[in-house]
Amino acid sequence: TTYNGDYKKIDIKALVDVDYSKFSDKELDMINRAKKYISTKTAKELSETSHEGEIWNSTKDNRFISYDMVTNLKMKI
Repeated sequence: TTYNGDYKKIDIKALVDVDYSKFSDKELDMINRAKKYISTKTAKELSETSHEGEIWNSTKDNRFISYDMVTNLKMKI
């Protein structure tokens, strides 16, 4: 954890190495594009982007967002 003024930054690291051989080429491409997209955004920007989507807007306040709705997720990355 590091601090930059009023902002707290938490770097999350995996406890084990990822076995990329378990992923298809299509999945690896998607992972790499998402990683590149996310790495250029602040937490605030990512939060704002997620709140523009159908999944967030179709869920009532104070309700859990169903993981099943991820199949409807569409983001241009």
